Amino acid sequence: MKIGGGGALTEAVKNAAPEASIHSFSDEGELMAFAGKHIFQVVFFQIDGDEGKRLELAEKRLLRLIPGINLIIAAATDKYLREALRLHASGYIAGDPDADKVRAELDNLLYPLRRVAHLTRDKSGMFRISIDGEPIKFKYSKTKELLSILLENSGRMCSTRWLVEYLWGDGGEGVNTRSYFQNLRVDLKKTLAEYEMDHMLISRRGEMGIDMRAFEPEEL
Repeated sequence: MKIGGGGALTEAVKNAAPEASIHSFSDEGELMAFAGKHIFQVVFFQIDGDEGKRLELAEKRLLRLIPGINLIIAAATDKYLREALRLHASGYIAGDPDADKVRAELDNLLYPLRRVAHLTRDKSGMFRISIDGEPIKFKYSKTKELLSILLENSGRMCSTRWLVEYLWGDGGEGVNTRSYFQNLRVDLKKTLAEYEMDHMLISRRGEMGIDMRAFEPEEL
């Protein structure tokens, strides 16, 4: 994601990372509304012209909203380098931005990049998640149903009781559904962790949900 500044920085980012999903903002309201719904791993932050307001936005809103973000500050000079250090920015670009400068920062990020999940539906209409083109495989086939239900609810938390009723209904008679559901829950959490995607699962006492920001914005 790129915030503020002219077209030169945007073009430099596109040239350095043509495979990346890039979003450019100059309006604070649009930025915060978009950032609240999606996970961003790298932000190029142009601060020339209105540095006070932009630095305050970065420190008090953006960094708190998205912990662990790689913040890369771009400015005409090294005037704001000390501020970048204070904010624990991942990098700093001084002078005219170009693809080489951007790539140098991307190759030396403070926080490692997370894998991005892709969301599709199979022929039956059930949601499926793939990582780098590879479908996630679970130990239990019913775990896929559990995940699909959570995805259908678009990030809303679902109670354990409701999930059990949805998965088994009246057909759960004679089955120790509580124990079975616990196995599905463990399978879901363990498998997502193996794919380095466990951050998408929100698991609390008596309820579960999926953080939909883990997916590419255009897929939602």
